[in-house]
Amino acid sequence: MPVPHTGSNSFNQMHPFITGVTLSNSGGNSKTETNRSGLSMESDRIPQPQKANPLTESRTRDTISLMQLGLVGLLEVSSLCLLLASPTLAQLTPDSTLGDENSQVTPNQTIRGAVADLIEGGAIRDSNLFHSFLEFNVGNGQRVYFDNPDGITNILTRVTGSNLSQILGTLGVNGSANLFLLNPNGINFGSNASLDVAGSFFASTADSAVFDNGFNFSATDPNAPPLLTINIPTGLQYGSNPAPVNVIGATLGIETGQTMGLLGGQVNLNGPTLQVPGGRVELGGLSSSGTVTLNGATSVSFPDGVERGDISLSNGSVVDVTNVNGGTIAINSANFDMSQSTLQAGLTDGAGIPDAVAGNITINTNGNTNLSDRSLIANDLETNAIGNGGNIQLTTSTLTITGGSRVQTVTNSNGASGDIEINANGAIDISGFTEDGLFSGILTHSAGDTSGFGGNITINNAQGSLNLANRGFIGTVTNSSSNGGAIALDLNTLVLETGAQIITLTSNLGNAGDITINATESVTISGESRDFVPNPFLDLETFDLNALEFITEPNPNVAESGPGGIPYVSIERTPEQIINGTTVLGAAENQFDYFSFSITNGNSRAIFDIDNGFTGGDGNVDTKIFLFNQGTGELLEVNDDSLTADGAGGSLPVFGSFTTDSLIDTTITSPGVYLLGVGAFPSSATNNELIQRASPQVGDTYTLQVSLENLGTEGV
Repeated sequence: MPVPHTGSNSFNQMHPFITGVTLSNSGGNSKTETNRSGLSMESDRIPQPQKANPLTESRTRDTISLMQLGLVGLLEVSSLCLLLASPTLAQLTPDSTLGDENSQVTPNQTIRGAVADLIEGGAIRDSNLFHSFLEFNVGNGQRVYFDNPDGITNILTRVTGSNLSQILGTLGVNGSANLFLLNPNGINFGSNASLDVAGSFFASTADSAVFDNGFNFSATDPNAPPLLTINIPTGLQYGSNPAPVNVIGATLGIETGQTMGLLGGQVNLNGPTLQVPGGRVELGGLSSSGTVTLNGATSVSFPDGVERGDISLSNGSVVDVTNVNGGTIAINSANFDMSQSTLQAGLTDGAGIPDAVAGNITINTNGNTNLSDRSLIANDLETNAIGNGGNIQLTTSTLTITGGSRVQTVTNSNGASGDIEINANGAIDISGFTEDGLFSGILTHSAGDTSGFGGNITINNAQGSLNLANRGFIGTVTNSSSNGGAIALDLNTLVLETGAQIITLTSNLGNAGDITINATESVTISGESRDFVPNPFLDLETFDLNALEFITEPNPNVAESGPGGIPYVSIERTPEQIINGTTVLGAAENQFDYFSFSITNGNSRAIFDIDNGFTGGDGNVDTKIFLFNQGTGELLEVNDDSLTADGAGGSLPVFGSFTTDSLIDTTITSPGVYLLGVGAFPSSATNNELIQRASPQVGDTYTLQVSLENLGTEGV
């Protein structure tokens, strides 16, 4: 069972640099508060043996295993005692709204080898069976089953009274029908609750179930279903202030391939495990009036323009849909919060379909998403899984990942791991690590020697910022002969500080992926991280990350270029100017693409690299790079088409792989502001020679890679 992840981490063995930066010069009801309130319970946790780190071991659940549900905390015991004393507990009270077709409860029946209460009667319309209760509760140790007459595929139960439903025992169906439980006052599942349902299961605090003929099976305005054809329900109609659905420490599971939907105002998971192998889990809700669409009994769709409810997972909550054929998790909320919790999808060991693709994890929030305290969102392939991994898609306003939490796709099998896509319009903050060295981050990983391709990471946040700090990371890693995934970031601003990393890495024959960063406002790298190893092939006790900031503010020699204040500028000079003995002939007004950056620590190693020139309207064009001291105007370095050492991009101090490129590898001895120029010049040009050719034009694209290391007084 997947639980919040742990393990030693080897990501601190990686080199902090940005590789493959692509720069383009282009332009209701009135209810009592007591009855509607959710339960808040804490549980102690028993630490479990740690598992190995995803960057060093071949396994599926890369970050599984620190905590599981253990001793019941005092607060939970006290809360449950209060529930046991409640006069609503263990009451199954049918109402009279169905007339001669009222629901009937028969106790002391033997169902599946044990004593249970059997719910019979109800109104049958086509393949639907309707039940109506004034009170609906299942006591601790109680077993309550719905009878499943022949031909019935959907059982719909509403609660018309004013109390919430407490499910503390077993709720089941004596057959294979889908079960819908509607109580606008709220639904709570206690720590001993369980489900025995062969079909799909939906627990909702909606006012009514909506059918395609216009009939509403309403809990707030109860009426009997008409004597006409009624097909499957098409939606759930919510009132103005929907109550929550709470699950506390329970293990709720249904049959393989089915759907479990917990749909409230808010949905709060406090330490439970939800298991639907190869099926679908839907968590979501509305905080105001609206209709959630039911797509059969398999999935739901949430309306646009209606306020959603918050969803929280805490205290070791687990949602697990793993199976040989995979499963899907879908979350729709206002805010989404995970603490010490896990969402786990993917393919397990066993027989499967070679072309199968595991289901996706889709999170759609209108507000903030917060992952803390070793929380994990994972879509993984186990060692003998057959098929390819599913994707993770997260759409949110802001995203915060802290405390060793991760979003990851990992393949330990021959199949490819899934992609990760994050869409945001505000701040994305990734930072922090655990005492045992588990870093917060976003990861795709091809883990085994023969594992399939690693997934790509895409972040679309053109109006917002990406801030990585305190060893937070975004990385794609391959330990196999298959290539690792690429990283593509579309941002307004990018900040890396105190040991944060954006990295692609290989330790085998597979190539590391490219990194493409489009930051329209600025890119800043600063700070230092002690006791940090920058490269898996180096053995250093300490590492200082040098401060680097791309500067976009105008200065006497620089004019901004490109839309939105891109950290890309072109130098403007007179038709002919000499810089430190090098004549720059102004055939065009702008002769260089020009990047200004500051060095705060002297004696810093700097590597600037462009692979394969750049592409433009005339095809591939040769490039040359120049390093100037902005204060003195001195041309420090110039280079074109220097043969690089063999190595996989992103993993070694030398960038690129098996090619010639424009490369400057130098030591900057003094703090100050420096200029990096990129020009489209012939390879024959050298220092103290005439340089004559046009600058990169609008639409030209090239890949600039940057690495800075503070060597310190003793060097490396």
